[in-house]
Amino acid sequence: MMTARICETYPATTPAKLQRFERQFGVILPEDYSRFLLASNGGRPVPDGLDVPFWPGKSTRIHFFLGLHDGEHNNLASWMDELVDRLPDGCVPIAVDMGGNFLVLATRERRGQVYYWDASADYDLPEDSGTLFLLSNGINELLDGLLESPDT
Repeated sequence: MMTARICETYPATTPAKLQRFERQFGVILPEDYSRFLLASNGGRPVPDGLDVPFWPGKSTRIHFFLGLHDGEHNNLASWMDELVDRLPDGCVPIAVDMGGNFLVLATRERRGQVYYWDASADYDLPEDSGTLFLLSNGINELLDGLLESPDT
């Protein structure tokens, strides 16, 4: 498998900005995700396709990984502020898909795991299924598992 390339990245972030984000939101980011932010600071993955096990939609495409920057779009801190009352406990949004749902990173229980969060309720999900669908055990495993989309 090929690891995804990250294109259209944002200006570099710093360890100090990562620490400020962690203090502001009361989270400790997993080391591999911190390295990802320091290396790319978000951006568009190529390839961008993603199978979502057990989700009724079956698959999706990642639109953008969020970054720590001052820009208006795909800003990690802005999304944290906006979603604070809706985010699953201990989760940080790390990417948005083409349908407006999020990939979230667990920072407490199941630390480091990446989930697909069906935040828009496009599907009538059974109450006992929840809205989180496990994708990977870390950001690197997620990047290694991205697939070519038919329409990319």
